[in-house]
Amino acid sequence: MAKTKTDGYGNYVGEVKDLDLIIGSLPPIRGTWYFVDPTSGIAANDGLSPGSAKASIKDAYDLCTSGAGDGIVLLSAGTAAAGCTSYLSAALAWSKHGITVVGVASGARKYGRARVANLSTATDLAVLITVSGDNNSFYNVHLFNGGSDAAALGALKVSGNRNHFENCHFVGAGHATPAADAGAYDLMIDGGQENNFERCTFGTDTIIRAAANGNIVFDGGAWRNSFYDCDLLCYSETAGKGAIKCADATAFSGVQTFARCRFVAWKPNGLGSLTSAFIGTKPTSGQILMDSCSILGWAAWDSVGANDTVYIANSHAVASGAGGIATAP
Repeated sequence: MAKTKTDGYGNYVGEVKDLDLIIGSLPPIRGTWYFVDPTSGIAANDGLSPGSAKASIKDAYDLCTSGAGDGIVLLSAGTAAAGCTSYLSAALAWSKHGITVVGVASGARKYGRARVANLSTATDLAVLITVSGDNNSFYNVHLFNGGSDAAALGALKVSGNRNHFENCHFVGAGHATPAADAGAYDLMIDGGQENNFERCTFGTDTIIRAAANGNIVFDGGAWRNSFYDCDLLCYSETAGKGAIKCADATAFSGVQTFARCRFVAWKPNGLGSLTSAFIGTKPTSGQILMDSCSILGWAAWDSVGANDTVYIANSHAVASGAGGIATAP
């Protein structure tokens, strides 16, 4: 329904359409907004309004023009998975530049209801979305790869540069079969540079990771990526399971920064007893900076012999009786 619009003196100056109100509440973009509604969207729709929404995020992505500054709004309805999830039957290769994606849901940091997941018949997607484009933004979106095939290893791979992810949750290997593979991950940065992750969550503590894999994997010469106020979660009883994994000696260069992030390894009835948060190969020319981060369930940030890769900028924990931070009993 259209709404009356007046000036500052109460004089009638026209009408504001509902679509104008919706777009006015979204981030500013240069191009066109396209809408996705998993509940009532239709592939044949033009996607230009909630009432003519597309059925899947892939359909909306296909409408976007690379570099034009277009945007995608992922709507959700109710609490059932079908009303909240855009399902993919094939991996989505996100090679376009400058697209803004906004999930319309509560804003919960974990398991948000504006969701992208594998179709129930697509059990072997190696990764849900590969972002090779630059300058894209994703807000309030949950990616879940729950395929039962051993090949369904990851949620998001980023090989592009200067992309931004905020309040997103990434779960790869969301089934026990791929979670038992050493190659499983939630996020892989494969050569990507200067990407930002803010208030994001990686992993889940409900599916056991029965292998020495990592939540975040660096590969392909990644460089200068940053993580702010993020959570890394896992459930594992495999001592060699890590939070961050370096694929090989050239996996990343420079400094990868983690600021105010929390690393938690959980298992039923208590914390995990894992060895090292950082695993894999020592990079030839790369370091990780942990600035005011916390760790639970791992014995050390980096206990792999001769790695010397992780630098810690945390205040020293002292016994609670001395007026400091509480320590484990």
